Amino acid sequence: DKEEARHLFSDLDWPGAVQECCQAIEYLRGEGCSKVVAFGSCMGGALALAAGQHCNLDGAVSFYGTPSRRLAQPEHVKIPVQIHVGELDKHVGFSDLATVDRWISDLHSAGGSGVMYVYEACGHAFLNSGDLAVELRKNIGHPEPTKAVQELAWERALEFIRSI
Repeated sequence: DKEEARHLFSDLDWPGAVQECCQAIEYLRGEGCSKVVAFGSCMGGALALAAGQHCNLDGAVSFYGTPSRRLAQPEHVKIPVQIHVGELDKHVGFSDLATVDRWISDLHSAGGSGVMYVYEACGHAFLNSGDLAVELRKNIGHPEPTKAVQELAWERALEFIRSI
């Protein structure tokens, strides 16, 4: 629920989580993976972008999540990124449209490569599907996305990964 999510988010050792991402990426490299892309939603999206600065990645995809500037700075991200955001996302300072737009603008201003997709009439967690996702969105007052929007977001993310 909302309170448990807030607790987990607030208590996460963010730098430690990024280090664990880097360790996982190095493990994959050691196993012969020639391309490693981080993909995440919400907290995972923020971690994917932070790993883009601090780890040996080829790309990063974030759905509705950006890292704090204490954890990662977009001007230091040198890999291609793709960020997806719902225009109605109300998580100010984390995944709202203005925050994501500022993050991608700072990335571009520093010469970085990234694209941001905005999904109309969508809020936070619009990619999630299934009965539980529908119930959670309803409980927190987020609009229900169309299947077409979810499919488009998946297509864009997978095409981005294939293109790297």
